[in-house]
Amino acid sequence: MDIVLYDRTGNIELKSFLVKGSTKAASHGLPSWQFITIKHSTTTYDRATMKLTSKLNSRSSDPLWAVANVRQCPRRNVSFRKSVLLSTRLSTWYDWPNVMCQKLFYENSSVVNAASYVQSYVELNNVVCPEGRIGPNCLLYCESDAYNYNCKEHVICYEEGCTCPPGFRGENCALSCEKNRYGYGCNQICGSCSKYRMTSSPDTCNKLTGACTAGCTYDEYTLYIPPLCKMYMYKPEPPKIDTVGNTTIQVNVPVEWKDEYKGLLEYAFIISSSTGNTNYTGWKRVFQNMTELTERFTNLESGVIYNIACIFRVCNQYDNMCSNYIQSNWRTAETVCNRTDFVLESEEHSLLIDWKLDPKQPFPCPATWYRIIVQVIGKRTPLLNTTVNHFPYKVSQKLPSYTSFTVTIVHEAKIIFSDDIRTLEEAPSIVLNARSLNAFDRNVTLVWKPPREPNGMIKKYEVTLQVMHIYKLKID
Repeated sequence: MDIVLYDRTGNIELKSFLVKGSTKAASHGLPSWQFITIKHSTTTYDRATMKLTSKLNSRSSDPLWAVANVRQCPRRNVSFRKSVLLSTRLSTWYDWPNVMCQKLFYENSSVVNAASYVQSYVELNNVVCPEGRIGPNCLLYCESDAYNYNCKEHVICYEEGCTCPPGFRGENCALSCEKNRYGYGCNQICGSCSKYRMTSSPDTCNKLTGACTAGCTYDEYTLYIPPLCKMYMYKPEPPKIDTVGNTTIQVNVPVEWKDEYKGLLEYAFIISSSTGNTNYTGWKRVFQNMTELTERFTNLESGVIYNIACIFRVCNQYDNMCSNYIQSNWRTAETVCNRTDFVLESEEHSLLIDWKLDPKQPFPCPATWYRIIVQVIGKRTPLLNTTVNHFPYKVSQKLPSYTSFTVTIVHEAKIIFSDDIRTLEEAPSIVLNARSLNAFDRNVTLVWKPPREPNGMIKKYEVTLQVMHIYKLKID
């Protein structure tokens, strides 16, 4: 047998060999197979053409030769081989009889059923191949080796038996898997996939790989891990507060590594202030040696309450496809600040509350840190109970004049300042029921009741008499 290897053009001869028939005796009387390796390196985009020419050393009325098991050697340092078998179907179906075939080793033979019926219970130990590839170590490409994109109507045979490519069933592997089933023999059930349909198909996962077509279902307490959405992790614990300063907060979250994360688990933190600002930290990868996740927040405002939560998500190795994220409960922390003192002023119908800021004191507590409570002395119900966003603050509702109030300033349950103050006096209302009782000669008796609203302490009354008429007496 002459073997010649040409370049892709077929014009340049690269290698040539002459293979002679085996001289080793075969006790079984069957022809013996021989092996030959052609060593020639090619690039990824190059290819070579092989020409085989059979020759006989002597005349024969019944010559026999065959070529089979043509293999493409893998790249250097790779131990896999790709076996390519090309065939042409001339009829739709033919039931071949059992035949005796010789193996590649001497004195060994076995019966191969050429009409190997497909079995759905064949157990395969090979890895799950990506879509468009099948066979041992996923070395066969459906499009180039099986001439369709999904290997439909092709049977895969192993020592354990024959089965359909993943996603197909039936005697000749022409039927797709039933709804929400996938894989070899359609034995796998789709995971916790989202019910949202991206296509008209009723399936929620890919029939070949089992990957959820619209991602995993959303659950507030459970994060399903794509693409199969069968593995999951529970809601993380709320962050624990490590340290709190004037402008910093440090937190940590315990984490327990599981093999199914495979280095694809990521985490981040959310921090939201009572002033309405919300920020996210960047996503970071969780590694196998981690037992807790630590985050330090800086450049915060002093005396402000912050809510902090931890979130997890799972991404693929390229970080271009990620799951929904699952969030822990919130943990509250307040940055440290330095409180100040207050001063009170009063008017007839209002009170003015101001703080005494010391410019030399750093990190003063903001106005929102304080709560103001104003109540009339002797009454239990507060007239005012509120927080403010600035000082000085004027209690603007019309307060009764010459009335004593207690002003208390607190933070949470702690009293920061408390003092009594009274609104100023103003003119009282008119006296009631003023009248004269009798008037004799030069004496007049006047009586009245005090005003209903004295608006202060009445120390004396002043009476002014004005002559309205003068009557003259005529004496005869």
